[in-house]
Amino acid sequence: MGELAKLSDRAYEERSVAVLVDCLAWYLAVFAVRTERPWGPGDIMRRLGNYICKIEDRRVAAKEAEERKSAGVSPN
Repeated sequence: MGELAKLSDRAYEERSVAVLVDCLAWYLAVFAVRTERPWGPGDIMRRLGNYICKIEDRRVAAKEAEERKSAGVSPN
């Protein structure tokens, strides 16, 4: 995870996110095919979708909390 974080940071700094995304997608596809199991590609897509939803839920909750805080509403 640390190495992927470094690659991600570097891609943002160098404005080469599209290149990183393409490389990651390619290697995920290779990994999915190499598993030689029917659940491989589907499991990758399911997990990716779940992670996207979790990250977005956290982002929305943080935004809503900040809006409530700015409006002077205290948490219950």
